Amino acid sequence: FFHYNGAGNYRPLTQELFFFANFKMFGLNPAAFHMITLGVHALNSVLVYALLRELRNERLASLAGGLFYGVNCALFISVYWVSAISESGMAAFYLLSVLFFVRYLLGKGNINYGLSFAMFIAALMSKESAIAIPAILILIYFYLKDRVMIRDSGKAVPLILPFAAVVLIYLAIRFATVGVPHGGPYQTGFGAVTFTNLFNYLRWGLNDFDISFAALGKIIGYDYLGSVRIAVVIMFSMVLLLFLVRQKKTLIFCSLWFLVALLPVLPFIYHAQNYYVNIPIVGMSILVAAIINKYSEGKRIVVSCLLILYVLISINNVHFLERESWVSRRANLARTALQDIHSLFPRLPQKAVLYILNAGEDEYWAYNFGDLFKVYYGSNELETLFEGKSNLPDDFETMNDFHALFQWDGHLYDVTNRLREGRDVEKIYRQKDEIVGAATIDYSSGSDFGRKGDSVSGSIQPNCWIKSLCI
Repeated sequence: FFHYNGAGNYRPLTQELFFFANFKMFGLNPAAFHMITLGVHALNSVLVYALLRELRNERLASLAGGLFYGVNCALFISVYWVSAISESGMAAFYLLSVLFFVRYLLGKGNINYGLSFAMFIAALMSKESAIAIPAILILIYFYLKDRVMIRDSGKAVPLILPFAAVVLIYLAIRFATVGVPHGGPYQTGFGAVTFTNLFNYLRWGLNDFDISFAALGKIIGYDYLGSVRIAVVIMFSMVLLLFLVRQKKTLIFCSLWFLVALLPVLPFIYHAQNYYVNIPIVGMSILVAAIINKYSEGKRIVVSCLLILYVLISINNVHFLERESWVSRRANLARTALQDIHSLFPRLPQKAVLYILNAGEDEYWAYNFGDLFKVYYGSNELETLFEGKSNLPDDFETMNDFHALFQWDGHLYDVTNRLREGRDVEKIYRQKDEIVGAATIDYSSGSDFGRKGDSVSGSIQPNCWIKSLCI
């Protein structure tokens, strides 16, 4: 609880505590981890429904808003990728804080204010994006007023002040210790790309309509993604303008919610990710519920059909993401790599260290050797699946427990002896044809340039460490 993680972030609840507790309970069984991430997302969907009910929406309208959030494929990665638990975990505390604050404003007991503040602290200890909660609470305060008056600001300040004070202290400590993220994709700035990112966040929030149009284009054999994208944006804008005439206050509130919730990540102009919309989508859910709440009377069949269509589109998009998203491709490569490690080294000495060269998202990172995968083996399981490493150790020539594996064409090859002969990584890459073309399949000795064959995979015992780690 008093250490930043390796990336310089402070997320003890959703990273240190989450992985420590789950590892103690379930070991490295991924099914248990995934069940918990799925459960957290289901909880978030219920919380969105509860929030919509507190905001005076009918059950059908609240259910529509909850479904809009719960099956939105933009949240696929935050459920599918276990390491993204910081997003959905933070969202759970975030939504609880807002929900309790709304209950307090509606006069349902002062204890709700204390619970809101406690959940805010928990959200802040889950992910940095929670610094936007005080601004969201201000929006909620004025949204619940029948009329927005300037004099109401004086009443709002004492309510928000404790939240704002914690954010200021948090940011002061943050800047004094590690500063702001920088380098790589975490470059901050503002410009034309910021507006491009905003558009991307919008289309992700709308169930990633690019995927839907791409799938439809494959069915009919015509790629009209560009023109339809523009048409959808125009139609969506017209619907909003129509709604603006009828309910200006709700539209302004939901638009500000979407923007304010994005502010903590919007400066990262080269790191726009769809899992950042966990909280911004709630603003869209409120808008969906408000529209249906106003127009659903006598049109429940139409609303139900639209919800079914939305769910079917989400199912299609999720199937696409399970095949094509970067996180699923990385999972497939990891699964293959683990099987290759077992084939290359049926028996490894405890505390052996494996360095996987050219281990990236895919083999197209062939020329990038800036990051290696460092894998530890001990006590019949992989203690650490991945650790970033910029360079090989200087004394690797004399390390008995050192093994260098080269990733190419989706498989691993042992190149330990070649490296010990003084050949650097770039030379090994240039000799990849020799590696791939070799016919050696004697893996028990870990001989260099052994190619994985169809007869090598064999059967894996139920208690084998490699099976317990398949992603």
